[in-house]
Amino acid sequence: MENLKNFTVFMKKDNPLNIRLVGETVCDEKYYIERRCSDLLSLEYIVAGEGTLVINGQTLHPKSGDVFLLTKGSQHKYYPDPQNPWHKYWICFEGPLAEAMVQLYLPKNVYLFENCHIKKMFSTIFDIGFNTSYDYQRITDLITVELLKIFIYLKSNVLTEEPDLAQYVKNMLDKKLTQPFSLDQLAKEMCYSKNHLINIFEKRFQENRTGKGLPEEYIHEHRRDLGGALLF
Repeated sequence: MENLKNFTVFMKKDNPLNIRLVGETVCDEKYYIERRCSDLLSLEYIVAGEGTLVINGQTLHPKSGDVFLLTKGSQHKYYPDPQNPWHKYWICFEGPLAEAMVQLYLPKNVYLFENCHIKKMFSTIFDIGFNTSYDYQRITDLITVELLKIFIYLKSNVLTEEPDLAQYVKNMLDKKLTQPFSLDQLAKEMCYSKNHLINIFEKRFQENRTGKGLPEEYIHEHRRDLGGALLF
């Protein structure tokens, strides 16, 4: 079941932000969306359920209370868990102010914001969008305010910076020094692609004795150090 409002025909070129679509979706097991080069900028809030989002090489699992971001130009697909499908609110918006909000308030290449629990903000956007007593400009102005509240909340309350992700990878590697290690398994456990973890790890920890920051090299080097220390 999907209930949406399409404002495309009302959008104005001189608006700093335009509302394109507002909707609520109760997914079923057939729900599946895939875009190779998205023309949409969207925020989606998961009211209930869980599912999978694959975007720009990352595999994520949005669940109840999470927000996920779909950016223009991204390659993505998303679908619910057939046993526990999503119920979600969502909004598509665009314009220079929309792009500025994403760039200024959210970290780059982060698409999932967990444990937000801001259903009220999204339901307010839905209610505004479906208020027949408002014209398009009034709807746009009111929703812009709500969007700004959401972006401020995400910036202030959700820890998502990539350097923290890189540190988390390093911490996980340190824990596995004396255990069997698989980068593929670690990527699966963290819901990221292997290449994404390699890239953010190398960017953060490129200074080591081998001159490289690949996770495999890091763990092999430190295993040698640990082995040497145990000999004494």
